[in-house]
This record gives sequence, C-alpha cells and structure tokens, in this order.
Amino acid sequence: QQVNQFYKGNTTVLCHSMGSRFFEGMLHDQTILPVFQHVILFSADLSSDTSDPGFVSILNATKHISIFQHRKDKPLLISSRVHGNNRMGRTGPEPAIANLITIYDMTDHIHGFQNHAHINKKWVKEKLITQLF
Repeated sequence: QQVNQFYKGNTTVLCHSMGSRFFEGMLHDQTILPVFQHVILFSADLSSDTSDPGFVSILNATKHISIFQHRKDKPLLISSRVHGNNRMGRTGPEPAIANLITIYDMTDHIHGFQNHAHINKKWVKEKLITQLF
C-alpha cells in the first residue's frame, strides 16, 4: 500500500506462479484495497474460477490484468490435481472477463521441458514491454 500510495496508483505488479497466491492472499486480508494500474499474472498458480474470492480481490485492486498462460505447463498440471481445480496459468480465467483481462497464450510460442518459467524469452519480453510502456 505504501509503494502504491507513493506512486499515486501508477504501479504495476508482476507475480509469477505461487507469488500470485501470495499476492491474492495479501489482498484478500486487506479491508481497503489499493488500486494498482496493472497486475500481471505469469504462470499463475491460482484457481481459474473468476468468481473465487481471492481472484475477486485482485479484480477489485486493479484497473487491468494481464495473464500469461501456457496450456502445457507441467507444474500447474500437478497443482491442478493437488487443488482439485484448473489453474489460471494453464487454462486461463474461467469464464473469461472481457475488457478487464488480457490473455497471452504462450503455448504456440514458447517451448520447454516444464513450460513454466519463460519470463526471460524474447516473445514474452516483447509482450511485457507493450504492457509496461
């Protein structure tokens, strides 16, 4: 809240994997939500259910969300089995929410063994630059 307040809400938050769960939990515990300019969820280990109270906290705390998903993300496949639901970084938001969320599907552009940590790849960097500047 202090960082966001210092920058007058012109703050972008980028979370990777379980960092998304930490961020979601942190917001869920707040009585007054800060309003961020943008939240980027990369390989998010969150429930894909957009009505989930934790995700609703993120929705209420930002003007825009970008989701980077990979439909062949192996760690999120395991997480979906552990948690008993689809994970946002693998399937995207269910149901999709128009106008507030931009989805970047990395599946056809990024290839690897786990398909989970591709934040340093050229295709991803190009998309991030358009979101950040």
